[in-house]
Amino acid sequence: MASLGIFLLLICVKYNVGYSFMDDSESLVWPPEYHIKAEKINLDAGIVETMEMWSSAAINRSRVDFYGGLVKKYYHWETEEENGYVYSLMPQSTEEYQNKITCGMQIIEDEEDIESSLPKIEYFKRIGNDELEGRKVAVWKYGRVFQEKRWQERILYTYQSDDYDIPVRFEAKNFLMRNGAMTAHIITNYYTYEPTVNDEDLDEGDTDDCEYMGKLGEDFHKDIKHLHPAKETDVNIAFHSYTKHHGKKYNSETEHEMRKAIFHENWEMIEHHNRQNFGYQLSLNQFADRTSDEMEMFTGLLPNPPELEATHPFHTDEEVRRFAEELPENFDLRMEGVISPVKNQAHCGSCWAFASTAAVEGAVARSNGGRIVDLSEQSLVDCAWGVGCMGCDGGWMASAFKYIVKHGLPVEQEYGSYLEQDGLCHTKNMTSTYTIKGFAKPTPHNPQALKVALYKYGPVAVSINFNKKMRYYGSGIFYDPDCNKGHTNHGVVVVGYGVRDGTDFWIIKNSHGATWGQAGYILISAKDNNCFVLSRPVYPIV
Repeated sequence: MASLGIFLLLICVKYNVGYSFMDDSESLVWPPEYHIKAEKINLDAGIVETMEMWSSAAINRSRVDFYGGLVKKYYHWETEEENGYVYSLMPQSTEEYQNKITCGMQIIEDEEDIESSLPKIEYFKRIGNDELEGRKVAVWKYGRVFQEKRWQERILYTYQSDDYDIPVRFEAKNFLMRNGAMTAHIITNYYTYEPTVNDEDLDEGDTDDCEYMGKLGEDFHKDIKHLHPAKETDVNIAFHSYTKHHGKKYNSETEHEMRKAIFHENWEMIEHHNRQNFGYQLSLNQFADRTSDEMEMFTGLLPNPPELEATHPFHTDEEVRRFAEELPENFDLRMEGVISPVKNQAHCGSCWAFASTAAVEGAVARSNGGRIVDLSEQSLVDCAWGVGCMGCDGGWMASAFKYIVKHGLPVEQEYGSYLEQDGLCHTKNMTSTYTIKGFAKPTPHNPQALKVALYKYGPVAVSINFNKKMRYYGSGIFYDPDCNKGHTNHGVVVVGYGVRDGTDFWIIKNSHGATWGQAGYILISAKDNNCFVLSRPVYPIV
């Protein structure tokens, strides 16, 4: 039997298909009406979420309560209108009020989106019997491989009542195929079942004050506020809206399902984080359907940086202390109008080129009275190999500055658009090239030195650990103790500093486009050199 299972798995890997077990003669049938209480346990994130569900196929309505009714969601389909509605009741707190129950309403255009809150059953096959919680149960299983990379396994335990299958436990596991590492493990236990539902349980009440949120799938940011990752139909709606919002296109239905599974994992992680008071929020941005391995191409610092000597010395510690006494409490180079627009390195490990170019653009603008020039990152990707940089495979900002001292940077309009890949170097005969005199390194691990450099000389390129949580940064002051357990992998530019509610922070410009973070920026806490901001600062001298 073991060898048969391995054989089936190999076939699935080869042909990118799913597989199930045992015969096709039996199939699951959920009750048309039910009231069920359940508890969902995310073993990786440590989340325990209580749920209560009501559903009636006779009147096309369902309801799910989370955390004892803290959040309530009502779904119903109007046959005559050929559309449906979802009403979401949840607490909101603002400057004017605290924990006010608010209502949002959205239109549903597909009846499948209000179907049962229980797991989809179409792929499950019965594999045998077992005993669970003192009850004899049927065991159902479903497994699927996604593009030879990820393995998704689902196990369902049920018992029979009036010819219907009643859930006892649902277990979901995701694995990486290359090493068998588990990436997600979620167990849902179903504790009570009642075969009838009162109409009032499915009545959302007075909805006159509900805010109309549009059609589901029309506005991702509105959709996600009123959807929940514990409901499978909400996951489908959210992912459809997400792909539409970010213009995502996948090569096959198999990849679509794989990306949805990754999106679901990240959504649950983000929801769990945002329920806690960490001082910053995460968001489902353009990276929410990507694996950690894939995210390596969105950074680009090489390991083991070369120890290049700065061409110009920085100030002594005594000079830094003296200058620091006159620094303003808050300083933002964007307010001087010398910071160029946020750019996007896309699927190329060229962060080093973008950070270097952004620093030079800011320094040049500061020196010429605020006139911003758009310099070419592609020229660094194509031409800076002689100083140890490797195009889309990575580089370092100090090395890039060494190249710019000798060769300069052409403007993008003349050199050509960014290609998102390595290209042919063609810097000869450029008419608009900007050079720098050299580069200097502020004293590492000294926040006052970095502030002095920013205030006196302009943007400073730094190396950070762009870790998993930072990928999904949305707002607030980012501080993650785990960020200092990794290593630097991403080049960015510090453009200012400040203090908010007693917390010091750095204002950092990223190269993942204006849709990431706060319009392309992140505020990183200055506490404990979080994410290594102070470890290797360097700035150009024009």
